Amino acid sequence: YVGQGIQHKERLGAYVFDMFKGTEILHIKGIDSDARRRWGSFDSNPIIEEKSGTVFWPAENGLIYKFTIDANKNVGKISKLRYKHDQLKRAGIESSMAVIGQYGFVSDNSGTVMSIDLKTMNPVWNVSNMDDSDATITIDTEAPGKHFLYTGNEVDLTGPISNAYFRKVDPITGEEVWKVSRECFGTPINGKTNSGGILSSPVIGKALGSHLVYTVFSRVNKQN
Repeated sequence: YVGQGIQHKERLGAYVFDMFKGTEILHIKGIDSDARRRWGSFDSNPIIEEKSGTVFWPAENGLIYKFTIDANKNVGKISKLRYKHDQLKRAGIESSMAVIGQYGFVSDNSGTVMSIDLKTMNPVWNVSNMDDSDATITIDTEAPGKHFLYTGNEVDLTGPISNAYFRKVDPITGEEVWKVSRECFGTPINGKTNSGGILSSPVIGKALGSHLVYTVFSRVNKQN
């Protein structure tokens, strides 16, 4: 399962290859007439439900694709979730999907965290994440059946200088449990701004560090 970040010749989108034969099984065109955004990158990884072979694949065009591939490598019908919410500024998802049971969680380019029922492909809730986020949400299991989400934002839409927030979120309601912030700076490179803030996924501590969670705030001073 391979997604393109930039266009190569006439093709842009996502691919599934037979790793034994080296043949292409599926190509999803990122420039999709059903999409809200005319940009076709697939920066995210797909997530696959092992028993059914169901694939969920967010795209930067603002669609989430769902399809099956069976043991004989036959591709089933592709369905698409074209989400919309009241904070939609720039459709698109660069983060990969995190999953608890039948619920998937993604952060998008508009600065929103969304919960999606993967059985019905209907959104459950969406909450502000302050700014664009490319990093995948991390799930922590604090006790059996008790989960929390950890997420953060870049300094992009609110930049070039703004606060980046690292947040703990309840996956059932979307409510924020706590947050910490740092002022971060965008860096000008070749006429564009390279975003500061939280650019990578957080990490949950284990063993003696199981009470800790780690994140990285990038570009916390003007000198980069």
